[in-house]
Amino acid sequence: ASHTCAVTAAGEVYCWGDNPDGRLGDGTRVAKTRPTKVTIGPVEAISAGSLHTCAITRTNEAMCWGANVRGQLGDGTTEVRVTPTPVTAR
Repeated sequence: ASHTCAVTAAGEVYCWGDNPDGRLGDGTRVAKTRPTKVTIGPVEAISAGSLHTCAITRTNEAMCWGANVRGQLGDGTTEVRVTPTPVTAR
């Protein structure tokens, strides 16, 4: 919902667009009209949900950020995360 993320060949992540809930992962809640680097990586794959984003690192770690009202970030909380947060298995 109103944001986009991309992974470069080097595994760097860039996101841009709407950001009221930290879905860009850059540590802010400020919308960006240009790609903004996310401190994570290197990354193999990324998926932008409607209000959150998740990525798989090259070391096979799952990381998510953004809205978390229903626990969609997988960190065991419902806290908004404005930077990549590890998914935790139970």
